[in-house]
Amino acid sequence: GVVALALEWRTRIALAWCVALVLAVAGAVRWPTAWRNARWAPLVWVGQRSYSIFLIHFAVCLLVNAVWHALWPTGMAINALGLVVAVAASIAAGALLYRWVESRQASWMRLIGWQAGVLGMGALAIKGLL
Repeated sequence: GVVALALEWRTRIALAWCVALVLAVAGAVRWPTAWRNARWAPLVWVGQRSYSIFLIHFAVCLLVNAVWHALWPTGMAINALGLVVAVAASIAAGALLYRWVESRQASWMRLIGWQAGVLGMGALAIKGLL
């Protein structure tokens, strides 16, 4: 981070470096059990599902944006509500993805089934059926 900022200052790199340092220090601190369990439970829940949320949020946001633009093309308040809906839908979709894909134990039969599904959809797309 220091070398990158010395070569050329970028606020995004500085922010990412500061966040990484804070996370590294926070991970090294021994927090009281009461703080870890009760107060931070919602953040722990989202943190466990963060990769699934990351994977699906762009598609969900595009869908909500398309619907909102078609129904309410103007208006600051209604578009702010659309932003809240997009965030909530992204978290909900990420939680479903986590439950049905990421947290399940992989088996050879499940992996072969996924591969067969991908190959089948590719074959349909090549034939122009999708």
